[in-house]
Amino acid sequence: MKRIIFFIIKWAPGILFFSSCSGQNSTVILDSAYCFKSDLPPGNIKIDLQNAAFSKAAHGRFNFGFTSNEYCYIVLKASTGNISESYVLSIDNTSLDTVEAFSLQPDGSRNLLYSGGNLMKYKTGRDYAWHTFPLNAGGYPHYYLIAVKAVSKNVNLQYQIIKQSDLQKLYRNFDRVISFYAGTILFVIFISILAFLLLRNFGLLLYAGYILSVTIWLLSHYGYFFPLFHPSFSRFNDMTKMIASLWAIIFFLCLILYLFKNDIRSGTMKKIIRAFIGINLIFIGLALARLVFIFPPSAITGLNIAWHVLLILSACMAIPLLLSLFHTSRSAQIFFFAATCPFIMLFIQILSNTGYVTNRFLNNHGVLLANLVEIFILLSGIIYHIWEKERAKDTQLLLMEEDRRETLKKLIMVQDNERKRIAEELHDSIGPLLAAIRINFLRSIKAEREHRQADALIARTENIIDDSISEIRNIAHRLMPKGLSSKGLVTLLTEYFDDLGNIYPVKIEFRPDITTVLNGDFQLNLYRIISELVLNAAKHSKAKAIHISMETQDHKICIIIRDDGIGFSPAQKASGIGLKNIESRVSYLKGVMNIQSSPGNGSCLIIDIPCEEG
Repeated sequence: MKRIIFFIIKWAPGILFFSSCSGQNSTVILDSAYCFKSDLPPGNIKIDLQNAAFSKAAHGRFNFGFTSNEYCYIVLKASTGNISESYVLSIDNTSLDTVEAFSLQPDGSRNLLYSGGNLMKYKTGRDYAWHTFPLNAGGYPHYYLIAVKAVSKNVNLQYQIIKQSDLQKLYRNFDRVISFYAGTILFVIFISILAFLLLRNFGLLLYAGYILSVTIWLLSHYGYFFPLFHPSFSRFNDMTKMIASLWAIIFFLCLILYLFKNDIRSGTMKKIIRAFIGINLIFIGLALARLVFIFPPSAITGLNIAWHVLLILSACMAIPLLLSLFHTSRSAQIFFFAATCPFIMLFIQILSNTGYVTNRFLNNHGVLLANLVEIFILLSGIIYHIWEKERAKDTQLLLMEEDRRETLKKLIMVQDNERKRIAEELHDSIGPLLAAIRINFLRSIKAEREHRQADALIARTENIIDDSISEIRNIAHRLMPKGLSSKGLVTLLTEYFDDLGNIYPVKIEFRPDITTVLNGDFQLNLYRIISELVLNAAKHSKAKAIHISMETQDHKICIIIRDDGIGFSPAQKASGIGLKNIESRVSYLKGVMNIQSSPGNGSCLIIDIPCEEG
């Protein structure tokens, strides 16, 4: 981008100087004119050539300002100074409704030399899209009357007196520029549509619609769209620029919304943009209605004024919007610079129209140049945005892969911890019982050999075996409780707490209040969480009573487990494998667990988990 800007700065002055020099006419032409406006048509206008106040027009330019339904007249006195050459007068304003040119005689008679305009059928035999008519040769002055009309428009026109051969060269060069511009645009549109089909990025399609609308707008502005597409339907010509420009605004705003929807934080701004899009669609409908209905001049004036106001407001909204997004991404910065290109060229053309800049290339092709620069900057912005988006996706995939690995690592750790816990329980619970069975078994054999009574020893061994069976059943139930689907969570927990009460000297009070049918896997997770916590309290807290409540509140399961045991310090909870496993399971269920405890004051665990209904 820096190299492109450096190239433009380095070579632009030379190009502009060459283009300004190439458009100059070497022959001295004497011309003067005066202008006026009138409601009378050309046939009723009386011209007093003897008392007319002719003066030299700066660069042949006349600005009549905003007109309503009147005619704008130019009375021209011209002397070509060389009878061997054929000269023509050319007006390049192709936005005029009607243009008529007459040759004036001293006696007041006049001959029609040319007629054309947007509201007249295009004569396909014309050599130029510009309004052109021949001048009388000779060194003495000849008089001409030029009558133009453009309802509800700003009439700003410039005439040029030039040799017929020079005009042909100038127009051929102009044609080449237009052909190069149109070919470039068609190529970019083709590439954009092809890229859309490959990448499925809707922004590329919106971009193609935007540059197509702008191209139609500019070709209509330069008078090329009329003869190519609807030479016999002049009524449509007056609406082409309005409809194309409104569609350009719609596509551009939709493009901004599509590309930067995540960066536009303000919901109000999004509503304003959508409102502007809706207003533009309404104006397009009104413009198309002119094909069917005849609008009065006052309505056309109001529509044209509203159209220009809408263009200005849309620009005033788009530029600050992109400026507000300037720091969000590089693509937003590129879009901002692209949007400023037409305004810079518009400023240069205003200077050109007022005579401060006399470069003919900028005056004739400045808008095309600005548009080409804009569309290529916009295309680079879209490409960069797509690249940014793909890079963000790749980064997100890497993060997801990293999260997956971390989750797998935690899962393996949880499994290992669970195996370790089971091993410890088997070692601490079943191991001593089996060792006692072995000792009693050896004692009973010895007693039998010594002919002593072994009934009491056998009874104690039987009790130990029963305790071992109960402990194994308890561990098995905690690992995979049976009957959950048939009995339900509440019934299974009640039975489990009854069994714990028979094993440990603690009173367990369970108060369930479940009003929602829960998912089977969700019930299993709840069972494991509650049974693990209550078992820990029964085994280690030395509590006399444990109170458990479980109820549904606002689509959540609220579990409270409270005991009056010895308590513990919550700061030390991280060292407990059991609590770690429980916290992992609660986190997996998108719940939260709050531990309230202190040494000597019992403990209270509060768990809130979103419901998963069955």
